[in-house]
Amino acid sequence: DSGRVVALREGSGRVVVSDTRIENNTATATVHVNIPKHLRATQLPLDGKAETDASWEDTQRRVLDLAASGAGPPGEEPAEWQFVLGRSYILRMEIFDASSQALLIPPNFRATVALSAATSGSSSPLQATRQTPNSAVLLVSAQTLGEGVVTYAEASTLADAEDEAGGLATAHWPDLAFRQRFRVVEPLRVVAPFQGPLVLPPRHAWSLRATGGSGHFRFRLAAPAPCCVVSAQGTVEAKAQVGDAELVIEDAENSANFITVRIMVRHPGGLVIRPPQAQMALEPEGASPDPIRVPVFARPEATEADARAYPAPDFARLRFWNCSAAGAFTASSSDPGIAEVSPAPAVAVADGGVAAIAEARTGDAGDS
Repeated sequence: DSGRVVALREGSGRVVVSDTRIENNTATATVHVNIPKHLRATQLPLDGKAETDASWEDTQRRVLDLAASGAGPPGEEPAEWQFVLGRSYILRMEIFDASSQALLIPPNFRATVALSAATSGSSSPLQATRQTPNSAVLLVSAQTLGEGVVTYAEASTLADAEDEAGGLATAHWPDLAFRQRFRVVEPLRVVAPFQGPLVLPPRHAWSLRATGGSGHFRFRLAAPAPCCVVSAQGTVEAKAQVGDAELVIEDAENSANFITVRIMVRHPGGLVIRPPQAQMALEPEGASPDPIRVPVFARPEATEADARAYPAPDFARLRFWNCSAAGAFTASSSDPGIAEVSPAPAVAVADGGVAAIAEARTGDAGDS
């Protein structure tokens, strides 16, 4: 009468539920009892936090719903799991019978889960923060870099007092175990000369470099874009027209470890010298003057869409990634009104000892 179903032996049966207040209001379900034979463990990146009890319960429901909809034969486990430092993950357990049919993990299912470091005496880089009573879902956090092992063993279905009174005993399932190596790695990062999106002039290119993860990367555009293409080695080629695209960089050994980079193809809009004014002390006569290097940046030309998407100060901070500055200003002790810049094709001289000249190159011959 309580609705409690006890699996006694292999076979199938039908359960009928009747409404005690409404006549002919019934529901039926077929119950199959099979022997568990295989265990599959899956790591799932957690897309939100599960710190509160309510959010943890919601996470369990979503994970179990995913397991029910994606049931299938157990596949070969990867040689090594990869976790990204600072992120949280769900470890989901699934049980299958000999015919690879997924089985429900009952509330009285128990197992021991151990997270250990590869080096004896060290704490595990991966820490368990929450776990369901039946050990079907675990929440883990990648806290330090390093390697380790996840061990799942001693699986059983516990018999409570009512089960024992009915002649049932705790059942042990030695086949439901695994030992999985793991590694906690750095998140991916792009080696960039400037903060912000990758900005290129038309018909120019830039070879991206990334760090973190396994050290092997895949580069692709999130969607085809008319303004640029990217090679498998990470070289972004801007085409003749301006436009925007989104680049995805993935760890070749863990697609869940990825970053995105916005690409902007824009016409050059001019040069920016920082600082706009430089003060230089004159050296004594005969001494070699010390050069003062002044950074020179190329800025993009804003489109109508940029004016709507970016506040003016934010857009003014964007820089072309493939432009390099050439120029070192030096003060001349022979004439305090002259400041020289080298290398540069000319020198600008003005009263008061102020010079303003710079040259920026994109790296392509003759393109300045």
